[in-house]
Amino acid sequence: MSELINKAIETLKNESEKANPAIVDIGQYLIKICTTEKVANKLLKKEKCLEGALDEMRKAAKRKAVGGCGSICGKEGLEIVEGYYSIKEEDKQVERIERKDNIIDIMDLM
Repeated sequence: MSELINKAIETLKNESEKANPAIVDIGQYLIKICTTEKVANKLLKKEKCLEGALDEMRKAAKRKAVGGCGSICGKEGLEIVEGYYSIKEEDKQVERIERKDNIIDIMDLM
């Protein structure tokens, strides 16, 4: 992993320490998807934090509230968190580099 990815993961771990369980869960999810430098850069933005992501989830639940009680499903919650950090699906895709210079054709060995 790159230094940038390691820094983002360490930042998330530090933010999650002694936090409420919801923030810990958000942090664990973000650590899981922090596999590219694009995602790491978005997670390291100074104006973003796990508490802010949780607040966005609360706002979404309040908008759906009926009789003072609102909720969101897990998938929707993760989409809200990714939206808060501006993480897109393509940001999570690891670029594959094709190398043809080290390919050995098995027929060459016969």
